[in-house]
Amino acid sequence: MINILVLCDLIFNYITGLKSAESEYLSQTILGPTSFTDPDIGPLLVLFEYLNTMEGPLWNRIRGEGFSYHYSIDLRIERGIISFELSEATQLFEAYKCMMDIVEDITQRGLDHDLFMSAKSSAILISEEETVEDAANESFINYLSKTTMKGSIESILAVTEDAMKIVHQKYLVPHFSKAGIQSSKIFVVTNTGKVDTLIQEFSTLSIQFNNVTDISTLLTN
Repeated sequence: MINILVLCDLIFNYITGLKSAESEYLSQTILGPTSFTDPDIGPLLVLFEYLNTMEGPLWNRIRGEGFSYHYSIDLRIERGIISFELSEATQLFEAYKCMMDIVEDITQRGLDHDLFMSAKSSAILISEEETVEDAANESFINYLSKTTMKGSIESILAVTEDAMKIVHQKYLVPHFSKAGIQSSKIFVVTNTGKVDTLIQEFSTLSIQFNNVTDISTLLTN
């Protein structure tokens, strides 16, 4: 699998072609909060639940249209990154453009209130301990981050639509903007025969790729 830590250190965007690839894959990393006490975490957790939820924006625009079977945008605080991924995509470029359209729509039209409330509830449920293993992991993370589950839930309960719009503008707009993509890192895997087409398509979004044939240094065992 792709080593996400190595991906964070890449200077350029990379694309590689595999003869055996039947689908297309994209992983994009964006710098995010690095502290578990960062006030942006609560709004980001709700925002990403808003985007990821079934019948939500990503589901309707990307999976619903058949562009990509899997999609996700997640916060990885321990690594200080936001990760956006598309996998088993049949039309990767179209799926990525959908993400850009969703980001622009939120900027221009705001949030759906009912979906916002549902996302808050879901984010709280996801934060709860469900198994003994989860509880142990939670205790360890709390020890490292000096936070508690109660504090996490309280931070989510306190999230407002305005707070979500602020983190949306801060973290997503600069990296999914039609005005130009800023310093996130993108790695794409596709079939060898589609590499040139994807390079050309993404160049229309001001996203330039280095085509690599040997990705061994970006892989982990």
